[in-house]
Amino acid sequence: MAKARKLPSGSWRVLVYEGKDETGKRKYASVTAPTKREAEKLAALQSIQKNNTPGITIGEAIDRYIQAKEAILSPKTIREYKAIRKRVFQGIMGLQIKDLTNERMQIAVNQYAATVSAKTVKNAVGLVTASLALFAPDFRVRVSFPRASKTPLSIPQETQIKALIEDAKEPLKTAILLATALGLRRSEICALTWADLDTKKKKLTVNKAIVMTPEGGWHVKGTKTESGTRTLDVPPFLMDHLKQLPRDGERIIQVTPDSITYRFITLRKKHGLDIRFHDLRHYYASLLLALGIPDKYAMQRMGHATTYMLKNVYQHLMQDKQQEVTDAINQALTDRFNPS
Repeated sequence: MAKARKLPSGSWRVLVYEGKDETGKRKYASVTAPTKREAEKLAALQSIQKNNTPGITIGEAIDRYIQAKEAILSPKTIREYKAIRKRVFQGIMGLQIKDLTNERMQIAVNQYAATVSAKTVKNAVGLVTASLALFAPDFRVRVSFPRASKTPLSIPQETQIKALIEDAKEPLKTAILLATALGLRRSEICALTWADLDTKKKKLTVNKAIVMTPEGGWHVKGTKTESGTRTLDVPPFLMDHLKQLPRDGERIIQVTPDSITYRFITLRKKHGLDIRFHDLRHYYASLLLALGIPDKYAMQRMGHATTYMLKNVYQHLMQDKQQEVTDAINQALTDRFNPS
């Protein structure tokens, strides 16, 4: 897709190819917008609509939609879109858009829902809906989704984490410490460089993440949201640990996020634990809540844009307390009214 160029006025312009005129000269349409990202997005949408044909299939619509979005969305999102295109709703991918009905779409959803979660189904339908909006804006996808089953939140216990840290080898040990003591994600941990660590001020800057590309490689990009970029004070014990690590390369952790996951699974199975690496962030969040840290500051430290995860952790902690509270009430009543 054509790239946007900045104009003297400060706006951004993209030239969209429209074909050739009767003389064979190439024709372009000019698309301008206040920002580069917006200009390229508008140009991509205009280009894909120009290439529409009456007999386009659902699969072709999705292919064109993904192609138009490659310069806009993250490599991870594009990779997920391509995976959906390749594996999901194959029974309707060759169907022309004009022949699609909500009944056919519902049948495809029901078949897919038998093997995956409700969230996965919604993601797949979302891609189809967005693609159809470009080519058949009058068609509205109206389907019923399976009821979502809530996955129980898991918060590791301190004794479990300590056992894992003591037994872990590098670089997994450092990864566990960064997740537990700073609440970092796998992608953030693997993207950290030594330049991000200020040993004098004892601070660590999180401003990027490493994600898998659609081709299966790894790509370093900025944080997903503005709130994801943050500078954290490093606890003394963690700073001492980081200082002792050999500086063999630019990055602090010389492995990929997948490698961290595989090593962590091996380690936690060894200890008979059923927890994920990401659950270490849940522990960190629970610690912030236990210390009475206001949501605003807890969100900043964890790189969250909303309180959704904090609320889930809080609810989990309250559920754990319910039996303790019930026992205390029952005991108090027993002490006061038990005749014996």
